[in-house]
Amino acid sequence: MPMISVIRNGMDVAIQNLNITSNNIANARTTGYKRRDANFTDVYSTAISTSTGDRLGIGAKSADIRMSQMQGVLQKTNGVLDLAIEGEGLFAVRDESNPEANLFTRDGSFQMTKDGLLVNRDGYSLLSANNTPITIPTEATGMVTANGFQSFGGRRQLSSLAIRQDGNIEASYGGS
Repeated sequence: MPMISVIRNGMDVAIQNLNITSNNIANARTTGYKRRDANFTDVYSTAISTSTGDRLGIGAKSADIRMSQMQGVLQKTNGVLDLAIEGEGLFAVRDESNPEANLFTRDGSFQMTKDGLLVNRDGYSLLSANNTPITIPTEATGMVTANGFQSFGGRRQLSSLAIRQDGNIEASYGGS
């Protein structure tokens, strides 16, 4: 293999690594973004070997690009419907214009529509464990579980949401 090909191969790998690093820097403040790490491996030629039997390297290639699963820093917000996942996991959301394909995100910034549907910033519905959109009555007392909202009756304004240790989402209501 000509030396120029080895140099070009090395430059391609360096550019790919720079692109991954640039993307990580650009998204450093993006809510829920997970850093990417590239792993590279040496490429050896089976046709080129030395008199001692060693193979000569002809460059490097990308072995894989992995998304980091390290826990990021959780930040307290004043958003009543802002949720966070500690540890591994993703929120399942759905774009109603393409209901066949679920999307996954770590961004837990949710809002409630006038109909009580929990949606993210893009308007995608937050899904329950049953793969159905989570709807919370705007004036009710109850709790959101993995299976959806469970009403306890009453008429109060929603004041906060919390994810309990068992995975259920607990809604707190205040006022009358």
